[in-house]
Amino acid sequence: MKTNQLLIIAILLLAFSCQNTDEKNNTETVEVINEEPEPLDIQEDTVYEEPESLNTEQEEFGWKTNADYIHFGASDLDTVYIGAERAIKDPFEYFSESRKNVFVLIDSGKYVNDSGIGIQGENIIISGEDGVSILIDQLYDNVMWISGNNIVVDNLHMMHLMRGDASGQNCTGRVIGFEGADNVTIVNCDLNGCGLAGLHDNMGNGTIYVEHNYIHNNSLGAYTNIDGQVWQQEVDDHETFIFKNNRIENNGFDREFESEDVYYEGEFN
Repeated sequence: MKTNQLLIIAILLLAFSCQNTDEKNNTETVEVINEEPEPLDIQEDTVYEEPESLNTEQEEFGWKTNADYIHFGASDLDTVYIGAERAIKDPFEYFSESRKNVFVLIDSGKYVNDSGIGIQGENIIISGEDGVSILIDQLYDNVMWISGNNIVVDNLHMMHLMRGDASGQNCTGRVIGFEGADNVTIVNCDLNGCGLAGLHDNMGNGTIYVEHNYIHNNSLGAYTNIDGQVWQQEVDDHETFIFKNNRIENNGFDREFESEDVYYEGEFN
């Protein structure tokens, strides 16, 4: 009897053990993949990049750079400002000595001297803000003399303080005279003579480009040379001057004095 009871208990224990084993074998295995956590969306402070620096003075007045002059062939120029509120106030004084590798920017205004301004040297650009007048008192002197290489004169109004007498030739200066000059550009200028001519080819000059200028009110002619020749209009075969789109009028002995011109004799001290 006891043996049968023990046998039954053993069978029951064996059956219970097999059931637990089947439950374990039927358990679903879940594979766990260790992924890197996504970074938190943290807004970093925005870094502001400054724009490239600009030459604010050139931007304000719309002045050009040396790249704007097609006949000019130099770079790495020193920028020089001339004006009433500048460290350099007088273009006549600044150009009293030879200059080299400079870009001279002149503020609007009237610049007056007793004698002409001499431009000597090489690699020089002179550019005026609108409203720049270069004026001289001496009737027998040129307003400007140019002697040098690779020079640009841009956007200047040049004239004598007094115009010549209508009844006689008492003003013998020109507006711009050239001597020993080469690769010079005169552009966007108002060459208003009281004297003989707007331009004068004196001697020893190479090529001078004359473009987009207003040449007027000169008593002898628009331009002259040392041999006494006089021209009233552009020509294609001049040995020195190469002309392009200039306004040339009212020059010569039959000119009419231009009543709209403002002469500054009373303002000269």
